[in-house]
Amino acid sequence: MTVLAEETASSVFVSGEVDVFSVPRLSSAISREIDSGKRQIVVDLAGVTFIDAFSLDVLVALTVAANAAGSDLSLRNPSPQFSRVRQLVDSRRVLHVEQ
Repeated sequence: MTVLAEETASSVFVSGEVDVFSVPRLSSAISREIDSGKRQIVVDLAGVTFIDAFSLDVLVALTVAANAAGSDLSLRNPSPQFSRVRQLVDSRRVLHVEQ
């Protein structure tokens, strides 16, 4: 995972599998960006090969936290597998996904 931070925006580039074992690291990285006052946080999922429902729930919670802090958290470049899990979890109303 790589985080590129600018003054008011950050991009988090994620790769590999995102699951119950790896999502705490992702959650910490995104939480740090929210806590530092970034107004725009983009999570790029282009390199993600797998994501589980638990990790998707974590992203929903982080989105809610970002909104409460005045930040906008969006997801970019989701895989077809991510989109299927997203439909199953029915998080479409909460997560902002850029194609």
